[in-house]
Amino acid sequence: MSRLSPGSTPMVEYVETRQTWTMVTPARRAPAPASGEVQRSSTHAVNGADELRFRAQQTRIERCMSVFDVATAVKCDAKQISDFERGDGLLRDDVEKRLRTLLRL
Repeated sequence: MSRLSPGSTPMVEYVETRQTWTMVTPARRAPAPASGEVQRSSTHAVNGADELRFRAQQTRIERCMSVFDVATAVKCDAKQISDFERGDGLLRDDVEKRLRTLLRL
């Protein structure tokens, strides 16, 4: 912790920042059926998309590829890839297929 002598001013100016936080409530999941059968539901599809996002981003980073490199290879906009990895958007089916082929997912 640095101490300033009386009357001196700090070298860095303080900039006030205000942030807003929103708490997300996780979706409830139905208990698994006793028979051990797998039920397909809309939450299953979302979890599959989330897993694809994670695996795509992880593989891209492991291969030292930028978002721009992937976007160029799958013939789409870099913002689409970025939004997809962040979970803010979905890819068209043809782009997703090219992404899976490129990253061997």
